[in-house]
Amino acid sequence: MDAASRGPRPLSKQYVAALEARVASLEERLSIKSNVSTRPPETPSLTSQVPTTLPITTFASKPNLADTPPADPPNQQDSNSEPVEELTDLLGTFKIGDASELHYLGPTSNFNLNRNHDFKDISAVGARMQGIEAARQLTNFQEVSEDLRDHLLGLYWCWQNCRQYLVPQESFLRDLHVDKSSPLCTPLLLTTILAYASQYSGKLELRTNPGDPNTAGHQLYLQAKAILHCEYEAPATSTVQAAGLLGLYGAALDRESLGWVYVGTASRMAFSLGFHSDCSEYVLTGILSPEDADARNVARWGVYVLDRPACIQEYNITAPEPSTSPDNLSWTDAINQTRLPPFPTSHIATNAIYTCELFAILSEVLDRL
Repeated sequence: MDAASRGPRPLSKQYVAALEARVASLEERLSIKSNVSTRPPETPSLTSQVPTTLPITTFASKPNLADTPPADPPNQQDSNSEPVEELTDLLGTFKIGDASELHYLGPTSNFNLNRNHDFKDISAVGARMQGIEAARQLTNFQEVSEDLRDHLLGLYWCWQNCRQYLVPQESFLRDLHVDKSSPLCTPLLLTTILAYASQYSGKLELRTNPGDPNTAGHQLYLQAKAILHCEYEAPATSTVQAAGLLGLYGAALDRESLGWVYVGTASRMAFSLGFHSDCSEYVLTGILSPEDADARNVARWGVYVLDRPACIQEYNITAPEPSTSPDNLSWTDAINQTRLPPFPTSHIATNAIYTCELFAILSEVLDRL
């Protein structure tokens, strides 16, 4: 018996449950909207009647970097489209994965309505362990001593992170030296930072070919690449940061096609994890720590400068600006450990915020073309 004679395969129980939940939710919201339209004008709007635990937009603040969406001409506005827009905006939400990562499900997904749906994907911790094992199987696996690690980290904070702000320095170093358990300093992110910072160092042990400076950090890059390949299955904040840095590493070696592949991957993973949406509600409930939320915001705006996917408009971005607390960090010479005059402080976050504002202005122009 061939496949055609057997007929269509039955739908899975998860799919049916999600579809039923979506239909029930739409009916409920249409009913609420119908009741609202028959009440006096002072009656609260639909948005205020929906529980704040479901939609992102009910607890998300307005974006700081791009104020409002471009207005449509009057002849293109349709009064009947308002309920549809409200419904679709309300249906985007976060889901918590099996390792407490936040996943963003947009309004086109049925699974954002089915509260009993669990993620069956490999956890971020499991993917991380697989990546470490894969990297150790590489030929000429490079172990980095603590002295060399600190030397490269100093170069990275001094010359790279101040220009493309992707990693919050204070929380990263606290996890590296004190906590050693949170996802802020993962092997992938640390290896990627060391590989990129090797380009600033003159130490010959970092080169695969001592006579070619372009080979500095190449072995560390291969190790980071192996770990990233496994973490694609369950990305986390550090995965997005590492992919963005690998894109910059490729561009630094004049391999622009490779760089754009990594940058595009980082951008899409950031969208999948909902970096463009405000997650402050999950900080208040204890699901996310303030450090994790800050790392998400820093990574989100850092990737925004590298690439903005066409699926995100400026008015869809509700993530807050990065914290300006890193501005108080002193900008020191990574070699001599002395302050670099005439700049006593780094102003890393403020520079990043102003850069994002410039890109937001440019994005509005590009959206109108």
